[in-house]
Amino acid sequence: MKFGFTQEIITPIPSEVYLDGYGFRLTHAKGVHDDIYCKVCVMSDGEHMNAIVVFDICGFGDRVYNTVISHIHSVTGIPEENISLCATHTHASMAAGILAGVPVNDILWNFVGEKAAYTVKRAMDSMEECKILVSQGKKLESMYNRRSLDDSCDRRVFVLSFINIEGSLKGAIVSASCHAVVRTDMQISADFPGMLTREAEKKYPGVPFIYLQSRGGDANPKFMGELDIDTLCEKLGGELAESALEAVCGGAEVKAETLKSACSRIEIPVEDYPDEETLKAKLKASCDICHSTDNKVQKRVAGAEILWYNEVIGHVRQGNINRPVEIKLQVIRLGDDIVFAFLPFEVLYCTANDLEKEFVKRGYKNENIFIIGYSNSVKGYLAPKAYLPKYMPDTRWSYEVIDAPIWYNIPLYCEDTEKTVTDEIINLYDIN
Repeated sequence: MKFGFTQEIITPIPSEVYLDGYGFRLTHAKGVHDDIYCKVCVMSDGEHMNAIVVFDICGFGDRVYNTVISHIHSVTGIPEENISLCATHTHASMAAGILAGVPVNDILWNFVGEKAAYTVKRAMDSMEECKILVSQGKKLESMYNRRSLDDSCDRRVFVLSFINIEGSLKGAIVSASCHAVVRTDMQISADFPGMLTREAEKKYPGVPFIYLQSRGGDANPKFMGELDIDTLCEKLGGELAESALEAVCGGAEVKAETLKSACSRIEIPVEDYPDEETLKAKLKASCDICHSTDNKVQKRVAGAEILWYNEVIGHVRQGNINRPVEIKLQVIRLGDDIVFAFLPFEVLYCTANDLEKEFVKRGYKNENIFIIGYSNSVKGYLAPKAYLPKYMPDTRWSYEVIDAPIWYNIPLYCEDTEKTVTDEIINLYDIN
């Protein structure tokens, strides 16, 4: 097996971009706190090649995803089904089309896509034989499950170290699970994962440390509102960096002599829309809110609802009781020891745990299983059946299963959605 790693700064001019992640932002970015990156790992067994390309952004909308992956495929020749575009899910980076109504700079993304393509090409040109070490760092303490009464969350930090034949660290993949929502100001930032970039550069200059966001859909930093932004970012990001840097270049070696991958595009089931009169009533209520307040944030929220209800009404009038949602799923296997599953959702703790158990049944160690959300696009939250309103009439869950689809401009998911996705992931593995 050969591996290549590269990274490239893609920080935009603040005045040229809006920031994804929070609907209450009403203006373009006001400054740069720290640089954002595109980081790449290319892998090949001589017959097959895959690229994992990670961006410090909140996530990809379809239009930006198509732009970026078209550039990468054109420059490198790597098939699109073998390219995984991932986001660290920072809520302080340039908009890429996941929040409805947030302006996207398509001109900028064309340049970023081209830059990313040549970053991948450099990784291909630098590939060399590496051994892989698998390890876990100290658990993250400054995070919690924002939706669980028993604080069920994944505090683990997974580290893959790639060591070349000279014994030098070629690159590292680090995976953990926590929303990157610390920097709520108008500054461009990689948020707390940016601390990993900063501290790794001090110890391993020029060596990319790639951060893969895992089951962070319901995991938040602790102390939000208690500590100031800079202190909290240093605290949580410092934990991540310390954990990864203590674990890197350690652990057990795995013999990954083959590369296998599988990809599929499927349509997932969704809820049928309400009737037109019900939708019109909800539309009017949102308009009334917009007209009755001088608060710009409230107007912004109502505006997102107005956009969504009008679009849905249009579909219903055309006889379409729901909108198909197409997703791209991927599985990569390094030998028989390491498996990656890439999901285009905000993945919750319970969903990823169930998937992890399926891979354990197939012979994998827990630390060798990488379940990655925010991959290729972000189609909202993948909520399990038990969390839907009819089964859990708890207002704490209204955002993920009722409100978030409006921001993501997608239909409401149904009780079969999550199972359809997880079944297809396992199917991709089993047929490969």
